[in-house]
Amino acid sequence: MTAPVRLEAMRQPIERYRPARCAAGERPRESVRSVAAGHNVYEAGQPADTLYILASGRVHLRQRAASGAPLVTDLLKPGALFGVDGLHGGKHAENALAVRTCLVRAVPLALMDRLLARQPGFAAGIMEALLRRRLAAERMVSRAVVAGVPGRLAGALLDAAEDGIVAGLTRQQLAEAAWTTRETATRVLYHFAEEGLVDIEGRCIRLRDAERLRGLAAGARPSFAA
Repeated sequence: MTAPVRLEAMRQPIERYRPARCAAGERPRESVRSVAAGHNVYEAGQPADTLYILASGRVHLRQRAASGAPLVTDLLKPGALFGVDGLHGGKHAENALAVRTCLVRAVPLALMDRLLARQPGFAAGIMEALLRRRLAAERMVSRAVVAGVPGRLAGALLDAAEDGIVAGLTRQQLAEAAWTTRETATRVLYHFAEEGLVDIEGRCIRLRDAERLRGLAAGARPSFAA
């Protein structure tokens, strides 16, 4: 699993992200805003003129399948840099949905030259974000082709876990991350519990056997019918 992009600046207190004062007429400033759970940081089709850094919370990047069903293409944790569609101009190709209330640092592209000069590590962060985006897409496609629903759900649990625990995600959000329906995701999740792979306590899911979950995500056949 690819580690999320983490910039050194994101490890500092949130006061660090307060935009510097600037005179009238200067270029746009950086900003920090709160996005409530269930709301989008940005939506597909909106102008891609800003990069974002996730300071806290969780964000899912989602696109729509031909059928209209939402497909999660990446699960972002604090420190992740996203909105990289803006680097080539145009519009966003996805929705960035806050699945938990989050704080995001917004960096207008008009500030990129100044930011790159002031924070040399930011360029490396952009490169890592682009690489992460490509690897995440390849991982999702691989799971869709070889793993089936149990493998995709196992991968989604591994991607979302912190210290072996997945907390705060609804069954619908897990289903979208596994590219399946809520009913199927719930049924497979309880099969995982019966097999000793996870413990389920409401919305809190504890991973008991991460090694077997990684095997399923890589294409191993489950011992039950999905």
